[in-house]
Amino acid sequence: MVAMHQLAALCIATTTLAFVPPHLHKPSHRMRAAPEGADLEELWRAHSKPLLRVGANGVKESHRNSLVELLEAHPYVCVKVNGAKDATAVAAAADALAGDGAVALLTKSNSVLYGKPGRSSRAQKTKMLQVDPAAIGKIIGKGGETVRGLVADFDLANIDVADDGCVTISGGDEAQVDACAARIGELVDVDLGR
Repeated sequence: MVAMHQLAALCIATTTLAFVPPHLHKPSHRMRAAPEGADLEELWRAHSKPLLRVGANGVKESHRNSLVELLEAHPYVCVKVNGAKDATAVAAAADALAGDGAVALLTKSNSVLYGKPGRSSRAQKTKMLQVDPAAIGKIIGKGGETVRGLVADFDLANIDVADDGCVTISGGDEAQVDACAARIGELVDVDLGR
């Protein structure tokens, strides 16, 4: 049975690799350390096409095996979580997939960007908040001024604000991520359950 799962994972990885442009297979495109801040956004744009998809039934061992195999061929792998109803489901899938062979670097919407352990200079810490959708404007600010200020003040990689009120804060320092979450809570007058 284990051999069947390994064969299925290899078939998925091989099929997925067939759709990746050949220039991405070159070792020169492999990065030694994950960029931070604005460079992380650029990294996301470059690798935002999912190479692996997790279905509504959740993470299976074959998904973990496929992710590890894909990370052998690619510096970063984007995984799309299909059927996730909210950010909590995406975070649960991200935690279930991460392990000895993969580190979650960034979570956006229903996708997670993974890298190999040791390849990133620091793994991203992610915190998710649920706020009233009517309060989203207080977080974003005029022309995005407030959210950009929060990213700069707390030295974060990203703050993603979804239309449903789900706020995802990503950064390298867990204390800074927590402090930003507290500041957002103050902005929208939400008790974060502390």
